[in-house]
Amino acid sequence: MDKSALKQQQFDRIKSLEDEGLVDCYFRLSYSMKEDHGPSFFLDLVLNFLHDARTVMQHMATALESPVVNFDVLNGHCIKLKGGSSCIGACKIAKECYVFIRAIDNKSKDGCLQALRNIKREYHDLQSKLESVIQLEKEIVTAESSKS
Repeated sequence: MDKSALKQQQFDRIKSLEDEGLVDCYFRLSYSMKEDHGPSFFLDLVLNFLHDARTVMQHMATALESPVVNFDVLNGHCIKLKGGSSCIGACKIAKECYVFIRAIDNKSKDGCLQALRNIKREYHDLQSKLESVIQLEKEIVTAESSKS
């Protein structure tokens, strides 16, 4: 498949994710930024987001295992996850982070545990849908590197 057909296929996949409500316009904007920042920008951004989000969720889970929950620490983790999710356009994860922050404000460990389960569910749903985006983006990056 030629490079332009691959790019069109990627645009269609991104549009599908938007239509499902998994991502918002910031995801598409992130994709368009690769024109200014190099062919692997978007791929690196998505992979780093997934890695960082997974790490933050592990820190959140660990903090919630403590007999005495430090809600300030949880708030810092949640703000980091919400910020990363919002920047890349992972709107469902960002929305669940707001629920988590409300549970923190209420000092509710049970509320935080439920919100974290919801965040993880949204993360895994998005991650599984991003697998095809990542794979296609690798093909596009390879095609762009060999264009000379």
